[in-house]
Amino acid sequence: MIAHYLADQQTDLAAETDWDERAVAEHAQVEESDFTALGIDSAAGFAPSLHLNLGDDYFRAGHLEMTREQLAKARSAKDLLPDDGYGAMIRAGIDHLEQRLEEAVTRGTPQAGGSCSAR
Repeated sequence: MIAHYLADQQTDLAAETDWDERAVAEHAQVEESDFTALGIDSAAGFAPSLHLNLGDDYFRAGHLEMTREQLAKARSAKDLLPDDGYGAMIRAGIDHLEQRLEEAVTRGTPQAGGSCSAR
């Protein structure tokens, strides 16, 4: 959880990506109830946001295949998101990143700038 938020504080894309990669790696070690004390009912429901943020990092760095991999992971976990404002925000971010990726593939290069993650 801390790595996820530290990533958002970085001004350097490489540092942000490093923290987001750590967040995804650490999330794999989390038990379902580990975030309950933080007011998050489901640790699994946090996965789509983590993959979205990492996918956005990869997109901004021009790593389209790595972006596609993170999008697939975010999409496969979308059903774990709650039906509330947070869930809607992450779903919209996933859709937006997917659209940006499709446009980049069509153009042949990623368009730099702009984040679609929940920051």
